[in-house]
Amino acid sequence: NQPGRSTNEKEAILETLLGSCSTNEICIEPPFHVDYGMNLHVGRNFFANFNCTILDCAKVTIGDNVFLAPGVQIYTATHPLDAIERRSTEFAMPISIGDDVWIGGGAIILPGVNIGNRVVVAAGAVVSK
Repeated sequence: NQPGRSTNEKEAILETLLGSCSTNEICIEPPFHVDYGMNLHVGRNFFANFNCTILDCAKVTIGDNVFLAPGVQIYTATHPLDAIERRSTEFAMPISIGDDVWIGGGAIILPGVNIGNRVVVAAGAVVSK
């Protein structure tokens, strides 16, 4: 979103950063953090405001017309609840976000969550189911 960047430059950055997207309809305000990027698939008309983090150890699918307010965190990475098992095991669960979704500032989306279409997630919410 830097002024003066050509469309080709923007598309090259997004194609490197994300697994798939509609490059001409995306606005991402920096800083924007991803774990791998290749597991992140974004639909049309996507907006991520400042300081969003997406840990995409597993697939993250984001639909069309999705808006992330500042500080939204999306985590696919998780650990076993058993303390002994947790010492050596990490795994990930996919996350799906439907179309026309607005996720409020500072909200946290936890592993395995499926958010349907036309949903508003409140600012500061922790979404676990």
